[in-house]
Amino acid sequence: MVVARSDPPIVRALTAGGLYFLIAFAAGFVFGAIRELAVTPRMTSDLAIVLEAPVMAVVVWFAAGFSVRQLDVPRSFAFRLPMGVLALGLMLGAEDILTRVMRGGSLLDHWATFGLLATGTILASLFWFTLAPVLIKASSPSQAQPHV
Repeated sequence: MVVARSDPPIVRALTAGGLYFLIAFAAGFVFGAIRELAVTPRMTSDLAIVLEAPVMAVVVWFAAGFSVRQLDVPRSFAFRLPMGVLALGLMLGAEDILTRVMRGGSLLDHWATFGLLATGTILASLFWFTLAPVLIKASSPSQAQPHV
């Protein structure tokens, strides 16, 4: 589906949520594979999650900004929050499916194996993921101020 600049802002926001999810999920899949195969065998799984979180926070920030700019999402809570909430729903659904396929249990079952610090880090990361589109100051091209 091609989204035109003339499409309603909510359509652009929700499409941006899908793009945002795809970028973050792809990066998370790569970093998760590196974490599981190279980092976790050298330390606890909990510590590996805590160390991965800042890297993913940066990826999320850039993915949110890119998605907002590419799809011309207005800098308004009314459009950016639905973008983040949709991306979060897609992320949780995809991670649950991936966990069921690769580990044989639900995402919540998997999270229950982590300690308090890792669980808190995961929850904080999901909160950041949801709110990054709202917090980012990136303006869409149509909102750019002309240089005089």
